[in-house]
Amino acid sequence: MKKELILFLLVCPLIFFYIFSSEIRGAKAKKVPHVTLHDSFEQLEGIGTTDWSYIQTKKDYEDLEFYKTLYEKNKDHQFNSSPTLKIPKTVHLIWVGPRPFPMGSVKTIRSWMAHHPDWTFKFWTDRPRPAPCNNMEVYYVKDFNFEFLKEKFEESTNWGEKADLWRYEILHQEGGVYIDHDAECLRPFHGLHTGYDFYACLEMPHEGIEERALTAGIGIIGSRPRHPVLRRTIQVALDRWDEVTKRFSSNDPLVRARRVTHRSYIAMTYALKDHLSQPGNTDIVFPACYFYPQQELPGFYSVHHYGTTWNDLFESEEDKYYTQALRSLRRRDAKILRVELLSLLVIIASFIIYFLTGRQVRGKQ
Repeated sequence: MKKELILFLLVCPLIFFYIFSSEIRGAKAKKVPHVTLHDSFEQLEGIGTTDWSYIQTKKDYEDLEFYKTLYEKNKDHQFNSSPTLKIPKTVHLIWVGPRPFPMGSVKTIRSWMAHHPDWTFKFWTDRPRPAPCNNMEVYYVKDFNFEFLKEKFEESTNWGEKADLWRYEILHQEGGVYIDHDAECLRPFHGLHTGYDFYACLEMPHEGIEERALTAGIGIIGSRPRHPVLRRTIQVALDRWDEVTKRFSSNDPLVRARRVTHRSYIAMTYALKDHLSQPGNTDIVFPACYFYPQQELPGFYSVHHYGTTWNDLFESEEDKYYTQALRSLRRRDAKILRVELLSLLVIIASFIIYFLTGRQVRGKQ
């Protein structure tokens, strides 16, 4: 019996460690090693952080290999010193909806102007309002000639989604770089505009969107006019619109957020694989450290502060309450599941001990 008791006392801590090992790994992962531009693609995408645990499926590793191969092939073009521009020296910024431009984002816009003093800055909006900074040109949606997405732009009731659709059309027609209002520039982008026909950047690995843990962020996109990725992105949004709208038809705040993610955000990720680096083009999708670092990783060209999202700005107080409640329920459910698993494993261990004890007793008889 003593042997079984010792076994039980050994098994329980092991089970506990197994169930709650993610927290232990998470605590260790906070100490992110120093990384530079010369480190591996995986390091720049966040290997060693808690976010990397989202990389799980065969599809995830295939996507990782695809983006890594493209990056290794074209990464040195960012140091191109040619005076010839492939992408126009134009920075596009969109702000739509009734609320004023956030004062906290004025500083981030100034960071772009400081690093690009001779570039053109265009502020696109849907109503009369001042540009956030001096020397920005103001343009209105009523004067913009949509080629493909006007109907969807007008149909959407989400200001963030409207901005998603409008940036695709602007970049397709004019080229340049689109920036989100809360993206801070850390260094000049001139080399990206002489070296590439199109550039974007992966987000950190995340909970799967349509079974994809790796998606390209749309907060910073650089492109020449009429690039095939942008045209395909527009078509993907159009092709999926009705089906996604039907699938996420509820007015629940979380469902509405997913509708935007699946209708407009994910469209560019779907467009990338078959339309990058076609003959005559030099394209790249950077790992997360370039534009969207998190988990204490450094940013190389910019950092996205995520301080004021479109959802925060335009959802009601009731929506915010329910969204926070849903997040709390998710965290609680995860804890309950772990306790249930721990209980199940303890029961199994108890049955094993009972079986061994019974066998020992029968042997003595």
